[in-house]
Amino acid sequence: MGSNPIPRTLDQSHASEDLVNFALWLKKKVVRGRRLCDSTVAGKVRILKQLCRKVNLWDADTVAEYVGTANWTNLRKNLVLYAYQDWCNFKGFSFKFARARGSLASARIAISSLMH
Repeated sequence: MGSNPIPRTLDQSHASEDLVNFALWLKKKVVRGRRLCDSTVAGKVRILKQLCRKVNLWDADTVAEYVGTANWTNLRKNLVLYAYQDWCNFKGFSFKFARARGSLASARIAISSLMH
């Protein structure tokens, strides 16, 4: 007898399609006159894939709260928020944040999201 897996509640095919399009968009992106390298693109896609499993990417406040309270180093929080900022730009809206600094316990990430 085989197992009968429970179907996921999220539409994984739509999320995968969005991430593929996001990766293609990142490959075309030029930063300071240079294109992003493949490892940077792969890292940002991996971050977004993990993030979309935890929170709704369309709710910037929820993303900010999740990242702000995560037990990560400030470097990791900044990397996640930069990847999310790129995703927001890809989707057509602006997302700005204050970089996390200082100790992990005192880090408070200030987020302001502006929808166009």
